[in-house]
Amino acid sequence: MNVFDLAAVLTLDSSQYDKGLAEAKGEATSLGTNFGKVGKMVAAGAAAGGAAITALAGMAVSSYANYEQLAGGVKKLYQTASDEVMKYAQNAYQTAGMSANDYMEQATSFSAALVNSLNGDYAAAAKQTDVAMRAISDNFNTFGGDISMIQGAFQGFAKQNYTMLRCLAA
Repeated sequence: MNVFDLAAVLTLDSSQYDKGLAEAKGEATSLGTNFGKVGKMVAAGAAAGGAAITALAGMAVSSYANYEQLAGGVKKLYQTASDEVMKYAQNAYQTAGMSANDYMEQATSFSAALVNSLNGDYAAAAKQTDVAMRAISDNFNTFGGDISMIQGAFQGFAKQNYTMLRCLAA
């Protein structure tokens, strides 16, 4: 290296270098701040996701507990025909547009009157239960309104020994 080149290197204007260094430092600081913000957002999202998963798990456990309770009621109330009612309940989303739990809850609400009106014939009661559940669904889908009122009407039929329901099935 010659003396002139060496002198040029030693007297180099470093202002451009300092300016670039300051800009890089600013960008790094900004990037760090943004990473911090992103990190906080990810943490918040993870917390919300965790809460949602916990809530979903709780609902699943509760729904399954209800299912077990209702299945026990079906077994007790429909005795020898309980397996048939359970099959109907498992297909209720297709045949009656309701969950198995909703089906079993409604079916057990009028089972005693239905079994009594059929002189203890559990198999006939299971079949009539499915007729009633489909009729409830059909009425709701046709006329709309409050399904609990339609269910109440069918429970009223139970007080009349399901005479009207047997006419629907004929």
